[in-house]
Amino acid sequence: ASVLPHAIAEAARGRFAPLVGLAGAVGSGSLQLAEGQHYSVICNEDWPRAQAQAQAAASGQASVLGPALLQTYRDACALWPRAVLPAGFDTLAPARAPTVVLSGGADPVTPPRHGERVVQALGRQARHVVVPEAGHGLLGIGCVRDAVARFIQAEDDAAAQTLSLDCARAVPRPLAWQPVGLPAEGSSR
Repeated sequence: ASVLPHAIAEAARGRFAPLVGLAGAVGSGSLQLAEGQHYSVICNEDWPRAQAQAQAAASGQASVLGPALLQTYRDACALWPRAVLPAGFDTLAPARAPTVVLSGGADPVTPPRHGERVVQALGRQARHVVVPEAGHGLLGIGCVRDAVARFIQAEDDAAAQTLSLDCARAVPRPLAWQPVGLPAEGSSR
């Protein structure tokens, strides 16, 4: 994400290599998305509920997913093997053990409001930690990763419940990436 402003600025100047490189770096080759697993979850758990959006989009109404993505899932899920999910599959039971739900304050995919709903459903054993200046994938942040490891290794439930995750709130906003060795914007070099 920190490279995106540079890539967009270069593309505006007609130099598309950084944007194409960034797209390749975050494409399916680098993320190693397990597409089979992805479609097994989406087609079984999400697509049945998303079909109403697909029908609305087909009739010209706005959709959160957008027409291209809806068509991709419509095509894949039409052919994908399906299971019959047990009753209550999508209902969260109260947590029986200490639980931490992590959210990035700048996560457009699973914003903090979703984490808050999960914590409310899980009950008093759950707590919600929001890293205000982070996006998706919080375990890549050192202090968060270390705090989660300490949470998991806590000697008992009481120790896990009182473990501080305050370091997450202090994670600074990532700086925009600046290419090394290239002149700054507006310089004469």
